[in-house]
Amino acid sequence: MPTNVFSGRQAFLGIGANSTATSVAFGALQGFTITVDRGSIEVFHQDTSGWNENFAGNASWSMTADTMIFSTAATQEQDQLRDSLSSETRKYFTFKNSTASTADSSWGQAGYGYVTGWSWTGDQSSPQVQNFTITGDGVLTESNS
Repeated sequence: MPTNVFSGRQAFLGIGANSTATSVAFGALQGFTITVDRGSIEVFHQDTSGWNENFAGNASWSMTADTMIFSTAATQEQDQLRDSLSSETRKYFTFKNSTASTADSSWGQAGYGYVTGWSWTGDQSSPQVQNFTITGDGVLTESNS
């Protein structure tokens, strides 16, 4: 049975045109960070007794990730990523904590966003890696499929 080159659990990142389109999976996702921020709106009135009170404000999300670059024609996700950046195209991104096909092991997040940053790095002793940033456009929902 083949084994992973990297230790740890592999994650899934897919990119699609919309929420019903088939996602193209990224190969060799090396690392990622999903960040959700929700600001607060400070409110105060006579009854707060000098203490700040807050309402929940608007939320936003973003993701940064690293994937290895493969030099084959079958790497559509790399093309879609760069095309999304250059054409400013809104895409639907799916993130899962596993590459397994069973629902129990593939909890994750999904939402629309834009690719807002991309870089390509590498040296002679390491694989080439593309680093990218996705900025969310709307809600990031929990997905369990």
